[in-house]
Formats: sequence, C-alpha cells, structure tokens
Amino acid sequence: MIMSFASLAEVFVIIIANIVLLGTMLALSSGRRDGVLFWAMGFFWHAVTYVILLLWPSAWTELGLLAATLTYALGLTFLALGLGRFLAQKISGWVLWLPCALILVTAPFINEWPLARVVLRGTILAAQTGYLLYFLLRHRHSAPGGGKYYLVVGFAILVLFQIFRTVYAAVMGGAGWPLLSLDISQFLGQIEPAKLISLSLVITLPSLIGISSLFIIKDRLRQDVEDMRLFMQKVLDAIPHQICVIDRSGAITGVNRAWNRFAIENDGHPDSVGPGANYLRVTLAADEALGRGIEEVLDHRRDHLSTEYPCHTPKRQRWFLLQATPLDDSRGRAVISHTDITAQKELERLQLHSLTMFRDVANLVPGILYKARERSKDEGRPVFEFMSPRISDLGLEAQAVCENADLLLSRVHPDDLHPMVDSVQRCSAARSAWHMQLRLRQRDGSYRWYQGRATPEQENNGTEIVWYGYFQDIDELKSHEERIRVLAHHDALTGLPNRILFNDRLVQSMALARRDQHKMAVLFIDLDRFKPVNDRYGHDMGDALLREVAERLRGCLREVDTPARIGGDEFVILLHRVTDEEDARTVADKAAAAMAAPFLINDTILTISSSIGISVFPDHGESANELLIHADREMYRRKSGN
Repeated sequence: MIMSFASLAEVFVIIIANIVLLGTMLALSSGRRDGVLFWAMGFFWHAVTYVILLLWPSAWTELGLLAATLTYALGLTFLALGLGRFLAQKISGWVLWLPCALILVTAPFINEWPLARVVLRGTILAAQTGYLLYFLLRHRHSAPGGGKYYLVVGFAILVLFQIFRTVYAAVMGGAGWPLLSLDISQFLGQIEPAKLISLSLVITLPSLIGISSLFIIKDRLRQDVEDMRLFMQKVLDAIPHQICVIDRSGAITGVNRAWNRFAIENDGHPDSVGPGANYLRVTLAADEALGRGIEEVLDHRRDHLSTEYPCHTPKRQRWFLLQATPLDDSRGRAVISHTDITAQKELERLQLHSLTMFRDVANLVPGILYKARERSKDEGRPVFEFMSPRISDLGLEAQAVCENADLLLSRVHPDDLHPMVDSVQRCSAARSAWHMQLRLRQRDGSYRWYQGRATPEQENNGTEIVWYGYFQDIDELKSHEERIRVLAHHDALTGLPNRILFNDRLVQSMALARRDQHKMAVLFIDLDRFKPVNDRYGHDMGDALLREVAERLRGCLREVDTPARIGGDEFVILLHRVTDEEDARTVADKAAAAMAAPFLINDTILTISSSIGISVFPDHGESANELLIHADREMYRRKSGN
C-alpha cells in the first residue's frame, strides 16, 4: 500500500500542527514536572504517531499500526498527567497505563483479524479519552477561569470523533487504523468531504485542547499570583513592625496591619498614610536629610538606609528604627519598615545609668573593681569589659587595660604571677569563686599587697562566663599581720624568739638530729646581779641592759643557732649541731665571757655575770621538756657553785 500525495499532505499537516503545539508548551513550561511539560510530551507522542504512519514500510503495516496506536495512547497518558497537574488532583496509575498494557497484551491475538483489531483498539482509545473528559468534569472546580470549559468541549468532540473513526474503520472491514486510513485510494479518495472533515478534526482538536490549556495556564498563573499576594499580605500582617511599599515617586502602594494600627493609635486615619499617600513627600517635609536618603534608595544609589529617630507624643516618648531597602524590580519600588525600639532605648538608658552609678561607686571604693569576660582557649586571655579608675594606682589607664589584659599581668610580682594564673584557671574550670593575696607593682615601682577576689556569673543562657571582682589594697593589713606574727613568737623587749617559737624550733632540731644521727644542745642562761641593777637604776635601765644582753648573745652564735628569752632575766640557746658536750661548753664559755664584760648604758657602767646549764640530745633526754629540765638543773647547780 502506497500513500497518495493527499495522504502525505494530511500527515505532514498533522505533524506540523503537533510540533507547533509542542514548542508552545515547552516555551510555557516552568519546571521539570509541571502540567505544561506533560502536555508538551503528549503532543510530542501525538506527532510521533503520524511520523510512524508516514515512515513505516508497507510490509510492516500491522507492526506499524501497533506502534502508532501505542504512541497515541502514550500521548493521551501524558495529557492525563498534565491535566492532573493543572487541576492539582492525582490520577490513579493503573488508569494511566492500563490502555497501553491492553494494547500490547492483545496484539498477538488480533493482528490476524483486522476488524477485531480496529474495534478493540478504537474502543480502548475512546475509553481513555472518555476518562479524561470524566476526570475534567469531576474536578472542574479545581481549575480557575473559563479555559476548562473549552477543554471540556475539546475532549467531548475528541471522544465522539474517536468513536466515529472506530465505527468508520469497522465499516471499512478493518482495512484502516482507527485514526487514519492507510489505504486512501480505497475510500478517502472517493469521499472528499469525509477526508476534509477528518483532516480538519485531527488538526483542530489538538489545537483546541492546546489553546484551552493556555487559558487554564493563564488563569492558574493569575490565581497563583493572587494567592501569593494574599499569602505575602498575611505574612506582612503577622509582622509587628510597620511596613509599607513605595513606588518610584514615593507613593505608598501597600501596607501591613501594624502600619494601619499605628496610624489609628496616633490619631491618624489609615487613608491618609495608606496606599496612595506620598510617603516621600511627608518625610521630606519632616526631615529633609532622611527624605534624601530614601530618594537615594529609590534611585538605587544606596543599597540600604537605616536610622533611628524619635517620635514623641504628648502621651509618651517613643523611638523608632527606620530601614529602607530597594526592591529588585523594574518599577523602582522600595520597602520601608519602622521598628519600635522604645524598650531597647529605655534599656540602654538604664544600662548607661547603672554603668554611670557603678563608676561613681567604683571611684569611692578603696580598691580596683573590674568585670572580665572569659574567652575560649583559641581566643586567648579574658577581656576586661570594665576597670575602675583606681587602676591608676598601678600606673595604668582603665581603657588601656580593657584593650590589653596583659598590662595588668605585668604589674604582678614575679613570684606571684604563676600561682595567680594557676589559681584562676582552676577556679575557671570549677566555676568557683577565686581569691588570692598577691603583690602588685605601684606607680613608683614599689610593691604592695592586694587581696584579689572574683565571682563567676553565667550570661546568655549559660554560654558565656563573666567574672565580677576587685583588688583590695591590704598592704597595711599585711604589715599588721606580720607585726602580730612577730609579737606572737618573739619577745617584745629584745626581739628574740619567745618560749613558743623556741620550743617549736627545739622540736624540729631534735627531729633532724634523730634522723641524721647527730647531736644538738640546749644552753639555759640566768643573769647574776641583774636584780640589783634593776632595783638601783630602774626598769628602763634594766630593759636597756636586757637588750644589750640579747645583742651579745647573737654575736656569740652561728646563724643556724637560736637564742631566746623565756622570761625575766632567763635566756636559752639552741645549738642545732654539736659533736659532743665539749662543743656546747665552748659556746657556753663564750657566752659567759660576753656577759661578764662591762656594759656601758646611758653613760653608766654596769657589771653582771651569768650561770649557764647545758643539756645534750640524746645524752640528757629524748624530749624537749627533758632537755630543758636538765639544762635548768645544771644552771642552778652552777649558780650554787658560784
């Protein structure tokens, strides 16, 4: 069977019409899986159908008709998918692909019977088209606009046409395919009106369906734009800030609910500050510099404008943050927002007031107050956010220390620096209070003692640690403590260790002697003829004599030995290491000679003597008390001998 020239022209016209529709759909497609793209695929397979009929060899007519029928059914399937997308409704998968499956399954059984083939395949295609019409009618309310009605008419005619072509092919005895008779010379060549109607419908129906889809797309886009506008308006209305959109001339084109509410609250009317009102003109009249800034935003000479301004009313004082941002569109519009920052301004005022008060108090406090914020190990040392002016006592400026914390560390005594850093790190890890006594270098280069204290506080939901602390000058206190310590362990008159300190050193010396297996000794000294001096010349002369005795005893001893006054005119000496009692006797003789030499006090020559008892550890006792008792007895024995 060879196609006539008329048939070839018919097929070419159909193919060209479908290609035009295909290109139109692809041009309108906005995504990889939207309805327009599916419809474009439908017209593509429709065009493929007629390409197959045009190019398939005559010897393969049955196989060519099968392929053409499948591609036509596939085109209807993609039209169904696109329709589902347009209507936002889901089509069952078995309904979509069942026609193609039936055509394939039945092909081996009906290829030998042209009449059965024509009737069955024509019925399948008519049913598939009819389902599209049913689906559209069922969900017609999901499609906006009037394009759906054109689509209903197109599908209805397509169903009727499919039925007509099926009946026509059956009447022909199955000699032709339900959509196009390959044997034109047998029938179409004789009935020109039928051929004309067939060609017109085959071209017109897809065009009608395609045009209807364009109407649906246009209505859908219009609906989407309206839905997006309503959605954006709801979003803007939910924002508590006052927002408006102005055009190139400065006229307001849209506002949110907060904008209107603010106008009403300030005795204004929404119409006077709503759409149509010229925002730029009002702003220029109120603040020319601000208005010029908005003009620069509208002219795209400025990317952003942000400024704070007061808006005080008789009822209250208010502050706002104005921001203007250009919209990237051809209409030269800009978004204006007004954010109420009154609470923030009040908080800043209170913070400034608190900081000022804190600084005033810090100036009155006799110490160095500070606030330090911890930083991570990678960021380095803590940062001082506040330092009281009393830091000037160390020769430093408060601002300089806030900028460089190492300046404060440079004032710490070298012996106290590492202990201080270690203690701070331990307290930081444990989140516990820090306290330490340390020495800080003063402006004149001298060092004074300070008591450092700090307490950690959590900020920003526990993510940051801030330390509040102070350094208090305790140099006078340390001096008093040292004096108290000296008085507690030394004789106030002579400056020699007292009985408490002497006993402590005696116990330590015995422990060392016991450990190192050596000897040590104790000398017990009592002054002879001291009482007559005290009675004759008075207590002041006696006290002066005791001080001179203490100095002479110091001169008789090594640095490691300890002289002590334990009461009245009684003295003791601790010799830390001796070979035997003879070594101790040598020191005792030296001390006795020193005591026997005349004393010149206040132009008066005084003469005294001494009695000295000796005890050696461990020969004369294993305890401090035993050694003292033995030395005391020896002293009295010698005094009696004298």
